[in-house]
Amino acid sequence: MPRLHESNGFTFLEALFSLTIITIILFLSTPLLTSIRNPSYYEEQASLHLFHFIQEEINASKSFSLNGNTLQIVSWDDRIIQIEQYGTIVRRTVNGTGHETLLTPVESFTIHDNGPSTLTLEVQIHEDSRFQRLIHLP
Repeated sequence: MPRLHESNGFTFLEALFSLTIITIILFLSTPLLTSIRNPSYYEEQASLHLFHFIQEEINASKSFSLNGNTLQIVSWDDRIIQIEQYGTIVRRTVNGTGHETLLTPVESFTIHDNGPSTLTLEVQIHEDSRFQRLIHLP
């Protein structure tokens, strides 16, 4: 009596193919998962741009003062520039008018006076993304 060919179960080749597909999926998903946990490139670049902008404003100013978390800068043409947190944004106003958004969304924006030659700026965008910069004063 002839034996019928039974095809129940997996062959070694099928198991090897499945293992290869799973390995490829895991290999491609690893960078995606790490980018979810780390602060995004946009958040980091936006914070660095804000810090650079504030440094340039201070360098080009006649004088400046710190009132709480509001940085008040007096330019050479006697314009009063204020940089402060307003709700969920960091904004810039000139002579008390205007509303220029420098960074959004922001959970907190703090400025610490470290003495006569430096300020520390700290921006928290999300719970896990906090950026800090030391600003040297002229």
